Amino acid sequence: MSKKFYIVVPFYVFEAPSKSGVIQSLKSIFKPSTIVKELTPEQLETYKSQLLQRTELIFDGLIGMGLKAKTLERDDLMSIFYGLYNPGSKFTSRSDN
Repeated sequence: MSKKFYIVVPFYVFEAPSKSGVIQSLKSIFKPSTIVKELTPEQLETYKSQLLQRTELIFDGLIGMGLKAKTLERDDLMSIFYGLYNPGSKFTSRSDN
């Protein structure tokens, strides 16, 4: 018998809060801004390297406990989500073979 567990490593970009009043802060809770922030290529590479460092730290801890760990790629994620949303289907992924 084998079990699979999935660990999601979240990443949030923390920015310095803007100087605003209490009323403006409350308004932003009920009506969040719809402005999408664009990242520069340098910022994207910095954030990717930070996320990679976090995942490597988690991998090291899991391997230290004697567990197997791997980063899921696009096809693996697609098959997992397909299985979650279509539990009765006969779809099999390449990694399950």
